[in-house]
Amino acid sequence: MNKANKKSYSTRHNKKRLRSSLLIALSLATGGCAMIHSNKTPLPQTDLSQIHINDAPAGALRAWPGNHWWQNYHNPQLN
Repeated sequence: MNKANKKSYSTRHNKKRLRSSLLIALSLATGGCAMIHSNKTPLPQTDLSQIHINDAPAGALRAWPGNHWWQNYHNPQLN
């Protein structure tokens, strides 16, 4: 590379770096100006007696395989 090409590359590289830095700074500055409102009313609390976590969804128990499901394949290697 000759001296003129090195200078041209260096100038382009510096412009790209400056442009990237300005873009990042602008993104951070505008993100810092975001309006965050906390005036929402809280959701009502649910009583624990109303929650049925252990209830299986409809059809889940019907589709669940039996105790000896592998015997349906009639393969002695599975026994």
